[in-house]
Amino acid sequence: MIKRNCQACSKKFLTWPCIVKKGFGKFCSHKCSIPNKGGTFVKGNRAWNKGLRGVQQAWNKQTPTYKECPTCKEKFPTVKWEQKRKYCSAQCKAESMKGKSAWNKGKTNIYTKVMLKKMSKNQKKLWQNKEYREKQLTAILKGSIKRPTNLEQQLIDLISKHNLPYKYTGDGDFWIGGKNPDFVNINGEKKLIEVGNIYHHQRNYIDKRKAHFAKYGWESYIFIGDKLDEEEVIKSL
Repeated sequence: MIKRNCQACSKKFLTWPCIVKKGFGKFCSHKCSIPNKGGTFVKGNRAWNKGLRGVQQAWNKQTPTYKECPTCKEKFPTVKWEQKRKYCSAQCKAESMKGKSAWNKGKTNIYTKVMLKKMSKNQKKLWQNKEYREKQLTAILKGSIKRPTNLEQQLIDLISKHNLPYKYTGDGDFWIGGKNPDFVNINGEKKLIEVGNIYHHQRNYIDKRKAHFAKYGWESYIFIGDKLDEEEVIKSL
């Protein structure tokens, strides 16, 4: 550090050479640098408001305008950069959104036909990807339907009771050609089991499922009914 003499009070003080090089380091304190506090005016170092308080308006001070809140009907002040503000508080905004869809501000047709067609095309392209398709289907199975179902739980109990070599995969853990079997063999054999109730499965359901899995070399055991017959299941397996 180097010694300098204050240009206002002539007092000696220490400062850094780099500060002097930039044209500063002329006063020992902030007080000496302000003219109305006893300091001497030096060109380039004068205070932004010329040392006069209350004479000039602050640079960011604005005269507010008042708007009426559509929810509580009370007036509130806004400034230039808040002209788009409609509500006086977050509570009033939340109150006005009740019964409306927040993401589209209550509007139903926010997408044009061109946009919808483009989105559909992109989604179809994504769906051709095997990994993406199976990931989405797994998420749907785990999120939309309670797993395991009542019939699946009955078969899980039978597998545990008779120590059968099958594990549960009906929650989307295993896929064969885009289809998710309920149970698969754990001994290396390409065998699977599926269960389902009568109401949600058509008459040709069993034939279609067996034909699909057979294309990939899997042998299928499919049981359709509102309740599993333990003897029939054990005998078939």
